[in-house]
Amino acid sequence: MPHPSSQTDLPRLVIGFYRLRFAVHDRYDYPGFSGSAWRGVLGHALRERHCPRGLHRACDCDPACDYARLFEPPLPADTHGLPLAGLDRLPSPWLLHELPEGPVARGETLTLGLSLLGTANAGLPAYVQGLAEGAGRLEMADNLKLVSVARWHRAGGLREIDADQPQAAGPSEAEWLDQAGILGHAGPMRVRLLTPMRLRVGGRHLGQRGFDPGAFCMAVVRRVSLLAAVYGPGPVTADFRALKAACADVRLHAQTLQWEERARRSNRQGARHQLGGLSGAFELDNVAHELVPWLLLGQAVHVGKAVSMGLGRFHLEPAS
Repeated sequence: MPHPSSQTDLPRLVIGFYRLRFAVHDRYDYPGFSGSAWRGVLGHALRERHCPRGLHRACDCDPACDYARLFEPPLPADTHGLPLAGLDRLPSPWLLHELPEGPVARGETLTLGLSLLGTANAGLPAYVQGLAEGAGRLEMADNLKLVSVARWHRAGGLREIDADQPQAAGPSEAEWLDQAGILGHAGPMRVRLLTPMRLRVGGRHLGQRGFDPGAFCMAVVRRVSLLAAVYGPGPVTADFRALKAACADVRLHAQTLQWEERARRSNRQGARHQLGGLSGAFELDNVAHELVPWLLLGQAVHVGKAVSMGLGRFHLEPAS
């Protein structure tokens, strides 16, 4: 039986991973979930710069503008071969990770992770500028100053880059993301939820009671497949019927899940909202080897709702 990495029908994502470092000249202690705020200030900065109709009107700009490319990606004219059934727009080609949480003391640095898919990497200068400008709008964060931008390279880890230059991303395979050695692991594996996961199955949020591991796995397969088709090398020629059956065969070995509510602030509405999801960890057993690369790539793109603001981030590792 061939090793999964030798098969030709595995997904590949075209994705760039970036880390922004800000100097904290005064204490940073943003109240509530900061992913929503960082997403908001980036959108505000891009709309302010690119949308002639203003911040409070529907955007009718060129679909290639920096705002539309991230926040309102339109469906392509030719959707043949794309898994877009039931969708009225494309998934966002970006997401936040490594969100700053808790207080950061004066004189220390704050880090923010940004992932860009496909051609969105070409817009990096505008997005970095938007985040740098928007940092001053964050509550209790008036003294943040961008000091560096680094990119994760396949060989050599993080390297500082010139963020004024557009970037291009190459395909990312599962092996690159397999820091825990999952591809060669035969036993149960643990999924640690690094941020709350809001996953809807059958019209309801997946909760800790009756947690369905197969539904989680299939949601990851669908998201990776869609992103690979839209922002990657093209549609994946995998046997999705077999993958669906493999997801149904996955068993829940153990779980320590709980529902966690996080507060987010809407500057547009002037109100605070709850943004709940599952947190904790769970262990999967009877995971078919052909399913593992999909789960590994899922780590890079998260799963569920509100992923662009950082929710649904998880990490895969062998269960002890």
